[in-house]
Amino acid sequence: MFTTTTSLPKVLVHHVYTRDEDFPFTHDGNYAFIGNNVDRVKRTSGSDEGLIYARKTLTIDERGKEDPVAAKRKLLEEAKTLFQARHGHVVKLIETYFFVREHYTCFAIVMERADANLDVYIKHRTSLKKISQLAGWFGCLVGVTSHIYGFGIRHRDIKPSNILIKGKRVLLADIGI
Repeated sequence: MFTTTTSLPKVLVHHVYTRDEDFPFTHDGNYAFIGNNVDRVKRTSGSDEGLIYARKTLTIDERGKEDPVAAKRKLLEEAKTLFQARHGHVVKLIETYFFVREHYTCFAIVMERADANLDVYIKHRTSLKKISQLAGWFGCLVGVTSHIYGFGIRHRDIKPSNILIKGKRVLLADIGI
């Protein structure tokens, strides 16, 4: 089981880093990459030092066709909306940050880390108890989908790999960003 923070901020925490030494996260272990643009990280400073999180990173090309200022603003607005849509079955957004380089900027979303996703869970769990738990989670997923729709968020990619398992809870992930 992985450790997560118990005290969540009331507002979205956002930072801008320009130097590697200011960075409060490092890869956790030899197999830190979880999937597409997502890796496992450990906090290296502050009161939550040593806690493990998942981090999704998106790159903004400063020289690309899209206006980088508008792209950054859009990502921050989407993150704020996701943060406001907090729910017991939405993966918790811990903080966001920009990491600025000369020709590109990375936007990172730091979230609670789950134990597995539904795809892995289904492939490795076939007992009747586990199957009955899936039926209960279906109601949770319907409820959380309704909740995020109330915030104008449309999840366009609900699939087993975007449904996370944390303990006995099911969490909707990869929402809107």
